[in-house]
Amino acid sequence: MKKLFLCLAFLFSLSEMNAQEKQVYCEIVGTSASLLGKEVTVSLDFGQDRKLFKSQALVDELGAPIVFNSMIDALNWMGQLGWEFAQAYVVTTDSPKQNVYHYLLTKKLKEGEAIDAGIRTKESVDSPDEGKKVELAQKEENMAYVALLMKTNRLNSKYKEEISKLFPFNSMSVLIQSKTEEELRTMSKKHSKYFDRYEIFE
Repeated sequence: MKKLFLCLAFLFSLSEMNAQEKQVYCEIVGTSASLLGKEVTVSLDFGQDRKLFKSQALVDELGAPIVFNSMIDALNWMGQLGWEFAQAYVVTTDSPKQNVYHYLLTKKLKEGEAIDAGIRTKESVDSPDEGKKVELAQKEENMAYVALLMKTNRLNSKYKEEISKLFPFNSMSVLIQSKTEEELRTMSKKHSKYFDRYEIFE
């Protein structure tokens, strides 16, 4: 009787675990620079509603495209995030002349886990959510960049309200008053490309 109870308890816990997981899929599309080139850049498709002209290319924290040594390199990168290989095929295009690699991946998504957890795309960098904006605004290099725009009168006025919500007034004032333009340029070299929109371009 005790063994039966333990067996039933195990099966119940197993079913509960499976109920909390969801099988999801993702297609990664790798594009090579030429037929002879092995290095690839990768974009992702989670089946999401794609916005016109918005890129799903994988990028680093600064918004620059991540270049992988090969598709295997890209698969290993995705594997670290829990994605597993399902199938693949290659298409060779004529204009431009290049190989386009299509890899289908799958993953068991835990309850509450976002499908794009750990992944940064060009679209998400260009249009971060409010929480991400606050996180970016707290970084010294981004504060320094906005302070530089203010100090050199190159700040686009239409973003003043957003800036006032994101950046602490006291911290910005200290940066502007205590740092030279050259110091602010040095501090802001690695600022997030999201804040480039704040600058007035002549």
